[in-house]
Amino acid sequence: MKRYVHIAFVLTIGIISSCNEAKMAVKQGDYNRATQLSTYKVQQSKKKFKQIDLLEKSFAIANKKDLEDISFMKNQNIPANNEKIFNLYQRIRSRQEAIKPMLPIYNKIQRRNAIFNFVDVDNELISSKEATMDYLYKKGVLLLNKYNRFDAREAYMIFKKVIALNPDYKEVQNLKEQAYRDGQNYVFVKMVNEARVLLPEDFENKVLSITTGDLQNEWTTYDTRRREHITYSHSIIIRLQNIDVSPEKEFQREYIEEKDIEERVLAKDASDKVVKDSLGNDVYKMVTKHVKCKVTEVEQNKGAIVSGMVEFYDKESKQKLKSVPVTSTMLWQNFAAKANGDERALNVETKRRLGNRPQKFPNDFTILDGASENLKPKVKDIIYQYFLLVQ
Repeated sequence: MKRYVHIAFVLTIGIISSCNEAKMAVKQGDYNRATQLSTYKVQQSKKKFKQIDLLEKSFAIANKKDLEDISFMKNQNIPANNEKIFNLYQRIRSRQEAIKPMLPIYNKIQRRNAIFNFVDVDNELISSKEATMDYLYKKGVLLLNKYNRFDAREAYMIFKKVIALNPDYKEVQNLKEQAYRDGQNYVFVKMVNEARVLLPEDFENKVLSITTGDLQNEWTTYDTRRREHITYSHSIIIRLQNIDVSPEKEFQREYIEEKDIEERVLAKDASDKVVKDSLGNDVYKMVTKHVKCKVTEVEQNKGAIVSGMVEFYDKESKQKLKSVPVTSTMLWQNFAAKANGDERALNVETKRRLGNRPQKFPNDFTILDGASENLKPKVKDIIYQYFLLVQ
């Protein structure tokens, strides 16, 4: 029973909220939204008489306002208004079609059926659709003939609109594909090693692998190898200026860890005999004991730092657009430790190192390989941050 009461409460709150939203839409002059909200509520229940009254009034005003806007734009005789006129006719038709299935709607308070003056807009809808497609088609062709990738991208979006209205309209499918091709731009990405340090064979490949996958977008393609018959509008140079691998370092130190611990021991009397309880069982007691342990620890370190610049160039103007510093580090560490004493005195971190042994230091190429993995996301973030430079 409580469950149904809860559901009813939630529905009531939803209805009240929707009513308030519809009234607020009317106050804001958004009669189309007020009509949508009221239509939904009357669909739920035709007994919402205040909502019926609101629907009737907001519908009349919304239709009147849209028709006035259409008339005004028609009198302006501006081809760019065709799409707006078509959208308004669509809105009028959708608004009316949502109400028709509910008719008749009886308003018990006013003792009459709600009045909705429907307008036949089918012929105007068809003619405005044709005018819209014609205007968009011509605009798209005009943009495409400018032979500019930015205009081609706009043409592509326009042709998609035409296809949404009629996929078989003239040769719009072919034009959309052409606009997509013409809207593409290609960026050449390369790495330049100016540090005069020999790098692992796949260092460059690992860093440049950022150009695949999610770095690509609808209009921009990043290439790390030049392709024939491709004109590159921009280039990105990852310029390595400093590469430093630190020497192998090994440190040894000794220290003592100590602590007080609680220990369970047999209870003894003054004669050093074990105390028994009434059942003859041994008696235990807790005592505090101070314990110590000597630790001999070996720490091994080796690292690398790679730094340079990520530079953006406009190949058409041959200008440098941006230069961003980038640094990557790699640190290899190993800890080995052995204990001499009561290991209960050791902390968790020291215990974890027990049993570890000194390791063979990795060679320079291995360290630099790790630095390449750390450099890759940093370069990728920089390209993301300044991607508008190469659009």
